[in-house]
Amino acid sequence: MAMTTPVRLPQDTALLILSPGTTAQALHQEPLAAVIASWRAADMPRAILTPMQDPVSDTDADIPVMTHGAAGIFSDTDLDPRLTAAGITTVVLASAGDPARLLQGGAEAARLGYRVILMTDGDAASDAFASVADAKIASPAAITAGIALSAGRKRPWPTAPANAL
Repeated sequence: MAMTTPVRLPQDTALLILSPGTTAQALHQEPLAAVIASWRAADMPRAILTPMQDPVSDTDADIPVMTHGAAGIFSDTDLDPRLTAAGITTVVLASAGDPARLLQGGAEAARLGYRVILMTDGDAASDAFASVADAKIASPAAITAGIALSAGRKRPWPTAPANAL
C-alpha cells in the first residue's frame, strides 16, 4: 500500500462542498464520504454550496447548505463575511459531482485572498486544476490524513456550534 503524505491543514481551514444540486446522495459516496466523516469527527467548519435549493438527509443536517447565484459560490451569499467572521483563511473545495465547479470556486476564493486546496480524486485533468493560481491540489486520502494531524491542534471557533459557518 502506498504511503499518503498528509496535506497540512491550518487551524483556520473550512471544507466547502460544491454541489450541482444532488447533494444528499453524493455526500455518501466515496471518497467524499470519508473526507466528510473525518472532518465531522474533528469538528472542523464545513458548508455545502449549491446553485439551487438542495435539502440534505437528516444525517447531514449538521452541514449548513447555502444557495449561491449563477456567478459563483461567493455571489448572492454571505459566505465571504461568514468565513471572515469565523477566522477562516484557508478553504478546501470538494465537488459532489462537477469538477468545473472546483475550478470556478477555487479561482473565486483565490481572488478574495483565501488559500485554496482543491480536492481531486485523480480522474480530473490536473492541467485544468493547475490553472487556478496558487491552489494546492490534493487527493482525498491526503486531505483525510491532514485532518487527523490538524484536529489535535485546532482552536475553538468564534461561532456556535463550532462547525457552523
